[in-house]
Amino acid sequence: MMPNSQHITPSPRGGMGWGLFLLLFLASCTTENYDTGDGTYSYLTAEFGEVYTGSDAKMQRFVSDDGSAVDFCEAYERDWAKTPDSLYRAYVLYDGKADRTGRHEAFSISQVPVLQVKDAKDLKDDLADDPIVWESIWESHNHRYLNLSLRVMMGDTGQDKVLQKVGVVCEETIDRGDGTHEHHLRLYHDQNGVPEYYSASTYVSIPLDGYQSGDEIVLTIKTYDGDVTRHITLTK
Repeated sequence: MMPNSQHITPSPRGGMGWGLFLLLFLASCTTENYDTGDGTYSYLTAEFGEVYTGSDAKMQRFVSDDGSAVDFCEAYERDWAKTPDSLYRAYVLYDGKADRTGRHEAFSISQVPVLQVKDAKDLKDDLADDPIVWESIWESHNHRYLNLSLRVMMGDTGQDKVLQKVGVVCEETIDRGDGTHEHHLRLYHDQNGVPEYYSASTYVSIPLDGYQSGDEIVLTIKTYDGDVTRHITLTK
């Protein structure tokens, strides 16, 4: 299962400021019959990383979080990637078997929004704290991101675009006295009036710039069953 997100104005590395706007949908990749041997989906590979656009703003290359580089067999266009010579964080589903030219076919390229952490004392307005479904959290292979798998409730509003918002705030940083710190973060979510009829999966990433190995991220997320807190000790 793969999430798709709609257009978001990019900045370097796909980074987003506070007030990230999301349109979330759930897409599926299925086949009627199981493929064996060298079928279309025999070498299906799904990875997080960054896609690169060329001078024509088309996606030509993907570098996964583990450092693997993949050149696409064709240049792909997406509504959320309009800036030439830029990179965007993405979740890519592609054929792991290269063609004769050493290139790979991409079946899906979905943007992974990057949530820049804001300091709570710098925020002037109260933030919506609507519940969201938390699934999992992990540090990326290259130690540059903290990835979150979430599910949001969706429903037809009768309008073309009704956007939900998510963001991350640092509420407190504690100096442990040994050179490491404990960072207390909270994920905020604004349902923005969207009906809650069904759930849709999505991924978001929190950049780890400015953190160091041994630091602990204490992330609190409001769910439908109350607050959930997860502790992640960074290994970057």
